[in-house]
Formats: sequence, C-alpha cells, structure tokens
Amino acid sequence: MRRLVAVLALVCFGGCTTTATIARRDGLDNEAAISHSDAGAVYARARNGEIHRIARENISTIDHPGNVAIVIGSSLLGYFAFLMAISAANSNRDEIAFATLAWGAPSALLLLSGLYQYVPSVRAARAFESAAPLPSAAPVPSPP
Repeated sequence: MRRLVAVLALVCFGGCTTTATIARRDGLDNEAAISHSDAGAVYARARNGEIHRIARENISTIDHPGNVAIVIGSSLLGYFAFLMAISAANSNRDEIAFATLAWGAPSALLLLSGLYQYVPSVRAARAFESAAPLPSAAPVPSPP
C-alpha cells in the first residue's frame, strides 16, 4: 500500500502542469499561464514571456491547473483521517507518527501544491469567467 501512495504522489507531481488549458473554438487549444483577464478576453503568457490576448468568442472552456492534484490529495487525506480514526485506540505513537509521514504529509503536500497552482489561475481568469456569457455563436469552420 505504501508503494501505491508513493507512485500516486509521483505521478501527480510529475504529471500536473502549471499552465491552464484554454480550449479554443477557432484553432488548437492553448497551454499557457493566465496572466489576467477582462470581460472580453483572457491574456495568456507565452513561453517567451509575451502576453497574448485570446478573445471571448474564441474560447469554449478553460481547465485550470491543479484541480486533479486537489481531488487526489484531498481524497488521500480523507482516507488517512479515516484510517487514523478507526485505528487511533489500537496504535502507539510510533505507528501514528509513521502513518502521518507516510500518508498525511504526502496527501497534504499534494493538496497544497494543487491549491498553489489552481487558486492563482482562477483569480487571473475571474473577470473573464464572471462576465455574462456570449450568446451561442455558430461554430467556426475549419480552415481548408
């Protein structure tokens, strides 16, 4: 079971990106950090540091980074709390300390790292996401 927790933590830490996925109606999706937003656009920072405007009508959805780490970290932390609750009376201090280091610390770290990535991205896109949505537009045709 310990190996499973270690593998899950490594996959989550290594597989999670720090960029938001901006699904576009007019082309390929963008993987970029959201710098800021307004009611009409999201401003994404490119790898070279330049900020590019993506207009509201070209964006279908935004997937913020860290949400998977938050779900897995909080699930593991809840499972850890459940295990501690049912075994606290039968465990000594050494077992509790080991369980805390083996389960609690990685779970909390995963949860906090997810929040560290998720919260700034959501804040940067808040003006865009809280604005009234545009009426449904006809899909943009693919280029020939």
